[in-house]
Amino acid sequence: MKKILIASLLLAFTMTSYTKGQRGNGKVVAYKGKVYILQYQKGYKQIRVTKNIRIYPKDIILTKRYSVVKVRLADGSYVTIKPNSRVQFSYVSQKSQRISLGKGGLLSKVNKLRSKKGFAVNTPSSLAGVRGTKFVVEYDENSEQNKIDVYEGQVNLNRDVVTKKKISRKIGNKRVSGNVRVINRRKSALKKGNAITYGNRGRSKKRSSNAKLLKTYESMIESEAIEVSGWEYN
Repeated sequence: MKKILIASLLLAFTMTSYTKGQRGNGKVVAYKGKVYILQYQKGYKQIRVTKNIRIYPKDIILTKRYSVVKVRLADGSYVTIKPNSRVQFSYVSQKSQRISLGKGGLLSKVNKLRSKKGFAVNTPSSLAGVRGTKFVVEYDENSEQNKIDVYEGQVNLNRDVVTKKKISRKIGNKRVSGNVRVINRRKSALKKGNAITYGNRGRSKKRSSNAKLLKTYESMIESEAIEVSGWEYN
């Protein structure tokens, strides 16, 4: 019995020390509806979002229908996540932030970054790196279609394009022909007022950024629910 008690106390101490030693990736400043966090530190335990809750590296936010959440990141940037979305705060340090969008969409308002700092949002088929900008990224997991609309600054986009290549090989006395799957990475830059819609098979359409879409995101939560100035992330 004593051994079990000691082991439990050691585990609790270890988890507490781990949590205190980590820098919060962000903090929920406002939310509406049913929003959940899958906490990485607790084996992806799902809990309901509350005001002031901290977001740590590798935590996942899930928004349900008619739900939205606004997160303030450690560098002062903001991310607004729309309904029916899955977003992982993959990586955080003093120099960079990386967010993974599994489905749905988000609006990022990024503070002007110093020369050695970075901010990136990736989907399963692309990586959008930014520096001091406002932009929307959306990903439809069913159609595997991506949308990026840039409203301020510039987004450097790296996207994977899947194509097929015919090959023919001689195996013994026979020649075998077929197709192989090839993934090519394409790079492009989207400036203020630019946008792109694309899938993972090479089809893409460049267009002007959708001003109505930006207003939709900004109206989801018009004002912050709590005051966050001076809040410490460590």
